[in-house]
Amino acid sequence: MTLSLRCTPHDPAITLLQFRPTMSQLETSADPILCRCFQVRQSTIQDCVTLLGAKNFTDVRTTCGAGQGCMACRRRIQAILDQRNAPQPRLPQE
Repeated sequence: MTLSLRCTPHDPAITLLQFRPTMSQLETSADPILCRCFQVRQSTIQDCVTLLGAKNFTDVRTTCGAGQGCMACRRRIQAILDQRNAPQPRLPQE
C-alpha cells in the first residue's frame, strides 16, 4: 500500500492553513499573546495580577507560566505589574 503525500489545490489542510493567524495578527489583536513560549495572553497575566494577587514577576511565572521560557516577555509583564502596583492618586476630601 502506498500513501500519497501530494497536496492538491483543494486539499482541506491547505485551506485551513491559509486562515491560521500570523504572529503579527495575534500581536495586534485586542488580547495579544505576551509570552510566546507558553502562549499566554495579556488578559491571563492581568488576571494573575488582579484576581490571584501576583505581586512580582516570580508570582506571575508560578501562577500562569508566563516568563518561564526565553524571558523576552519579562519587560511587558513587569509593565503590567508596575501599572497595577503603582500608587493610586487620592481624591481630595471635602
